[in-house]
Amino acid sequence: MPASEATLYSIPASHPCAAVEAALGRKAIGYRRVDLLPLSQLVIGPLRWGGTTVPGLRIGPERLVGSRTIMR
Repeated sequence: MPASEATLYSIPASHPCAAVEAALGRKAIGYRRVDLLPLSQLVIGPLRWGGTTVPGLRIGPERLVGSRTIMR
């Protein structure tokens, strides 16, 4: 995986996650999606993207949490 590849951590059927996916697609930003089981983000999140909510995005060393922050 290249260091600049984006990884989106999401929960299926989450509206904020779907909004981020639409924004990434509109901007033609390539990403890899990792689907999580509900509530697993509480344990995995702080280690992977620095938060306990989804969506979480990791681009190289940069970690972003929340749909508004990611879309900005």
